[in-house]
Amino acid sequence: MTDHIVTGLMSGSSLDGVDLATVKISHSPDPVQPPHWTFLARETMAYPPDWQERLRALPKGSAFDLVRAHAGLGELYGCMLSEFHQRHLVTPDLVAIHGHTVFHHPEAAPGFSTQIGDGSLVAALTGIPAVCDFRNGDIALGGQGAPMAPLADQLLFPGFNAYLNLGGIANLTLKGEHSWTGWDIWACNQLLNALAGEAGLAMDRDGQLARTGAVLPALLEQALQDPWLQKVPPKSLDNTVVKTTMVDPFQKDSGPVADRLATAVEVIKASIVHAVPPGSVQSPGQMLVTGGGAHNGWLMKRLADGLRRVHWQVVVPEKEVIEYKESALIALAGLWRWLGRPNFISSVTGAHAEACGGAIYLPGNNYLRP
Repeated sequence: MTDHIVTGLMSGSSLDGVDLATVKISHSPDPVQPPHWTFLARETMAYPPDWQERLRALPKGSAFDLVRAHAGLGELYGCMLSEFHQRHLVTPDLVAIHGHTVFHHPEAAPGFSTQIGDGSLVAALTGIPAVCDFRNGDIALGGQGAPMAPLADQLLFPGFNAYLNLGGIANLTLKGEHSWTGWDIWACNQLLNALAGEAGLAMDRDGQLARTGAVLPALLEQALQDPWLQKVPPKSLDNTVVKTTMVDPFQKDSGPVADRLATAVEVIKASIVHAVPPGSVQSPGQMLVTGGGAHNGWLMKRLADGLRRVHWQVVVPEKEVIEYKESALIALAGLWRWLGRPNFISSVTGAHAEACGGAIYLPGNNYLRP
């Protein structure tokens, strides 16, 4: 077994913070053999308020705004990583940054996905090799470039039948008999947080407001008619599509905020229940649930109730896995790119070959790759 220490940095679409995790990964020469791994350090660092507004505005900004933000965010990430490493007394061999997604259009001609955060600045500021821009390698091979989560589901968290991440967008991984599948299901925390913001809240903590509301039948029916829910995988969502087709209709509805939140929870639950194949009465499927939405007690109760009816059981892991699973994923994806191993699963993304995605930046001309 060979050991590598990698820090993964994940910035989700909900912009609720930058998740950093340093992971020690002990791996064998076989790339499909699950490695041994453990967290060495982890922390969530908040975006400065001006950066939150800046990132939200970028999809409608100028080319100059985009390029300037790409460099500025690389500088911010580099400083965050350096502070994180010094505070936790860790010295990684590699850093891997997902970056912030501004555009995601894998089905364009040609397809593309834009995650900003300049890896060259990260490498220069940290003095550590940096891997970034993961998704476009898979898109170049005809894939969606998403979801990336099945790599971690397969190698870091084996033993479950399904894996659900309740982040800004809810995405699902299913383990089949011969192959894996995965896709973006629908909006999740992006929608819930936007509605909570109307009540002056950063989030609806534990679903306290949603549980007091009544479901709005017309809004529920409208949301469940979204063509996205009928589209066959592989498929992945762009944040602008989430905003315009999923979040905006809820914000434009005239119902009380609590009722709209209650309705949003029901849509998220129904879309997930609809997505999974029926389980077995004798041996219910086991679904690992992570991401910020796993802390929402009302959403988790409604989801568990709905999945129980189709013979699935929800498994909620320890807090560090809920919050830092995606950072561990990015660390693993970065290491696999460093080692030249595929870090996307073509049966998930629809690519015609397994991709080893990511750009590598070295901190200086005299650096020798181990």
